[in-house]
Amino acid sequence: MLCSIDLRRGKVVSCIIYRQLCDRARSCVAAAGLSIAMLSGCVSQGPAEPVPQRNVSIDSFHVVKTSPESVDIELVGSNDGSRGQLCLGASAKSRDGIVRSEGFHPYVLPVGQQFHITAEVVRPSGSEQLHTDALAVKVYPCGKEVILNRIFDWPYIWSAKAANPSVGEVENQAGINPWQIFFQDLNELDFASLDALIERWNNPKERDRNGEWKLDGFRGALNYFSQISDWHGNLERIQKWRKFNPESPGAAIAEARYWVAYAWHIRGYEYNSDVDPVAIKVFHQRMQRAEQALKESRPYAANNPLWYETYLEVSIDDKREDKFTAQLFDEGIRKQPYYQPLYVEMAKRWSHWSGKDTDWRKVDDLVNRAVALTKPLDGNIDYALLYAQINDRQKIEFHLFQGSLVSWPRMKDSFEEWVRRYPSDDNLNEFAAFACRAGDREAYLRMRPRIQGRIVPGKWPSNYSIDLCDHRFM
Repeated sequence: MLCSIDLRRGKVVSCIIYRQLCDRARSCVAAAGLSIAMLSGCVSQGPAEPVPQRNVSIDSFHVVKTSPESVDIELVGSNDGSRGQLCLGASAKSRDGIVRSEGFHPYVLPVGQQFHITAEVVRPSGSEQLHTDALAVKVYPCGKEVILNRIFDWPYIWSAKAANPSVGEVENQAGINPWQIFFQDLNELDFASLDALIERWNNPKERDRNGEWKLDGFRGALNYFSQISDWHGNLERIQKWRKFNPESPGAAIAEARYWVAYAWHIRGYEYNSDVDPVAIKVFHQRMQRAEQALKESRPYAANNPLWYETYLEVSIDDKREDKFTAQLFDEGIRKQPYYQPLYVEMAKRWSHWSGKDTDWRKVDDLVNRAVALTKPLDGNIDYALLYAQINDRQKIEFHLFQGSLVSWPRMKDSFEEWVRRYPSDDNLNEFAAFACRAGDREAYLRMRPRIQGRIVPGKWPSNYSIDLCDHRFM
């Protein structure tokens, strides 16, 4: 039986009661966060941090048998039996975690001072020749959380398969979300992979299937861990990363984002207007801890746009002076003008979630500025992308085409370019949903056949369901 994680929906973000129940959610699975579907007998890859266990160890391995689809590995270790029945799984991965086995077979761990067990390592997805660098081994109480991770150096070349992969395989490769890779590297405490991935994806040409930065998946992975509210375990995980690499941009940004999430945890989210004074006090203290982590890491982390995005969030949420926030934003987009989340975060300064007291002139000027700066690489797609994400921050009853300065003809043209370059299910559904809200029957009927059998529920708010839109126009 193959064990895998069902992480097919887009980014995981702090879920709130705004439109689509998510802050910048491209496809949130459920209001509580991420739903992880496990097969029976498989390990929960939840947030609890694996820690070394003196009563169980995986000490060495060697290859027993190879085939195009899998490799049999014999593992040697010890297990005194004090943890009850334990299971084991093994997988191959590249150094940055981008290429990895899709799940693993679970095996019951023998008890003994020295055991030998053979585990099958499944080939990563893809028909081309693939390179992996490491063997990742997990030990866990069967059906529960991982208690031990071991990563061994194991360079291996998976030979190419048939020249024409199946349609399902191609779709599967296209469907991998960057935040899943960050999530798995974080869960495995593979800090070297995380550092390599963050450096590699700090590049405006590294986009996901929706046309957004793969780097932004790091925020989604961190937000998932924060939703579980294992605050002590999450901080300990980050501290281990910082000890592993004291000048890791990712570790510093992760610590700052930890304190931001922890601050909002005690305050309650933005819609909560009746806040206890003690909560307000602690909120500001934790925001200060976040800012301290950012200030201390500026020399080695400020070349990463995640650093500026996080600092903007601290500045806006903690209500710093407009001049400071504007200078921070300008500095960020001078370094990386193509990083879309910087504009979305800055728009939060003027667009209240309720739609009231929003300066839509400043928001519209910001979007226009973003489109002008990103045009050499993105063309006009960021007009629709940014307004869609700004709209996600509003209450569900807010009507973008009545309450803001957005132009539907211009947004439609932007969508046309966006889905031409990135024809993902998310983007196609987004276009159809906004066409419905704009009352554009022609655009809706043109998009409707393209999403048949490819509906993404998270793109359809309850007051503009696909059922309603079909009845309006079909």
